[in-house]
Amino acid sequence: MLHITMEAVNEDEIFRRVVRELRRNSMNVVSGAYSVGSGGRILKWLMVVDISKFKGNLCEALDSLRRIPGVSRVHCEPLLRGVVVGEGMVLSSLLRAVSSRWGDAGKVFMYYTGIDIGVQMAKRIMELLGVREPVEVLEAGLEELKTLGWVSGYKVKVESGHIQVSLENLFECMHVGEGGGIQTSPLTRGMLAGLVEASAGRRPTVYETACVRLGADRCKFVITP
Repeated sequence: MLHITMEAVNEDEIFRRVVRELRRNSMNVVSGAYSVGSGGRILKWLMVVDISKFKGNLCEALDSLRRIPGVSRVHCEPLLRGVVVGEGMVLSSLLRAVSSRWGDAGKVFMYYTGIDIGVQMAKRIMELLGVREPVEVLEAGLEELKTLGWVSGYKVKVESGHIQVSLENLFECMHVGEGGGIQTSPLTRGMLAGLVEASAGRRPTVYETACVRLGADRCKFVITP
């Protein structure tokens, strides 16, 4: 998997040429987001691209995108975290070990680790997409986590000054296994806090109100910016 970020003139023909070039190289867009700036003239894309069927030279493929008239910037970075999340075994073992050996201290460690992950995700989203509104940044971050396999689906609802988040098949809960010592989702709670903190400018409170490990059908969180 690759993150590919692009800036280009906001014209349909440029978009079509980019899509054709990706398809020509057997590069499949798994997920993406975009924003429009400069009075509607510039389009910024953030894409997660599956390159498992790509057989060519990556530098040449990226250069072919850069040569498309109207494209001003192309940047990529590997989604190494996706390998860990996709394989599952390494990360689930780590989560079990941290919780079983360190107990509550381990949960605190995972929470603050999650905050750091969320803040870094949000900074990249804000820089590349130009969005600043906390809910928009949060949704873009959740879309990335969905692509990585951390969740299979999500819903975000704003009500009475609170952000309600519902997550389906949350990896942290679904793949740790019984006896792992984790009864809630501290890493995910931290990531949600970090995503909102970076855009709101202050750390929110995040409570988990329902968890599949405690019998709920999905994990639910309430964020108060």
